Amino acid sequence: MRTMRNPSAPMLDTLSEMYRFIPWISAVTAISVVVARMMPSSVRKLRSLFLCNELKAMRVASQKEALGRNLRLWLTGAH
Repeated sequence: MRTMRNPSAPMLDTLSEMYRFIPWISAVTAISVVVARMMPSSVRKLRSLFLCNELKAMRVASQKEALGRNLRLWLTGAH
């Protein structure tokens, strides 16, 4: 008489025995630490300089765009 064997049975037994000894996590602990951020003075100066240059560039671009628009209107006679 033939008997049927399940080849994965030993693996399932091994896994169930292994998971029996794994500790269960019963509580989750949140850890939060407040850290003061320090910005080196050189970085602060560069950021400030970048912001000033960006604002100045935006102002100049806006003025050039306005002059170009006025020039186009004047040249087309739509004034």
